[in-house]
Amino acid sequence: MQANDGITHGRLKYAVASATADLETAFGYKTDELLGQSLDLLLPEEVRSRHREHQKDFFANPRNRLMGIGLDLKGRHKTGSTFPIEVNLSHIETPAGRLGVAFVTDITQRRHVEQELRALPGRLIYAEEQERKRISRELHDDLNQKLGLLAFDTSDLLMMPFPSEHKIRERLFSLRTRIVELSRDVREISHKLHPSILEDLGLTAALNDLCEVFSAREGIKVLFTAEAVPPAIPVQAASCLYRVAQEALHNVLKHAEAGSVRMKVSGDSSGIYLSIKDTGVGFDSEAGLRRTGLGIVSMKERVLLVHGEFSIHSQPGQGTEVRVFVPLPKEALRAA
Repeated sequence: MQANDGITHGRLKYAVASATADLETAFGYKTDELLGQSLDLLLPEEVRSRHREHQKDFFANPRNRLMGIGLDLKGRHKTGSTFPIEVNLSHIETPAGRLGVAFVTDITQRRHVEQELRALPGRLIYAEEQERKRISRELHDDLNQKLGLLAFDTSDLLMMPFPSEHKIRERLFSLRTRIVELSRDVREISHKLHPSILEDLGLTAALNDLCEVFSAREGIKVLFTAEAVPPAIPVQAASCLYRVAQEALHNVLKHAEAGSVRMKVSGDSSGIYLSIKDTGVGFDSEAGLRRTGLGIVSMKERVLLVHGEFSIHSQPGQGTEVRVFVPLPKEALRAA
């Protein structure tokens, strides 16, 4: 169970008088095995005394009987395994007298989500540190070496006996080509750190540039379209959509084995939508959303920070689509 409650009814210190099918599913007992049994049957021995105190407090305090009270405990399956549960006590009045009611919820999934959220900040900090190390290596091992060789060749050119004009032109042409390559490398690193084009030209231009650079560099065709995109998008929302698009294209390159990608950004009266769909191998999207990979976690967290919605839709052999919706303030929508 996740959202559903198993329910028991009973009198006399909560001996079970009836039970729902959800309770049977969670604990492994049939209803006829539960009838007349104490709720202690559903609890491991080490938490039973705590639950009895819970019951005692419930019966002793009229306000508790009116409002109901809850408690986090461990449940005990028929096989002996344990799992986290939440027990809420209440009561109903019947012609035969007061009937106690216990709502028992399996909160295993909730606890898993809470653990993931607690671990998330540390994982994101680790990912950020790894990205800094990667950029540092690129600056030191790649750009620094290229600049060193460029300086060496320039000095060598100055110290050479005066060559012919043709030789000088050849050397200068080579130096110019390498300077252009360095400029491109610096631009790519700068783009990864903070795409200034977002602030200078807006989200549509930034996404279009991202797609063109990705297509040219990786040889995977990306068809980009934009419809009714508001011109005044808050920086945080634009940055979120750009980073999600960037991560989605990275996943296409890493996992999808795709020949082409379609990226679309559009706006309406409620906000802005982004879709990235590839023609790759696909996967089971339900299992994918349960993965703990930092790529998916990062995209979901970015969208959550701008109060948006994130989803992945995929099937094996049918490609993958990432969808994002980000609500926008009315001022941005009016400017569209």
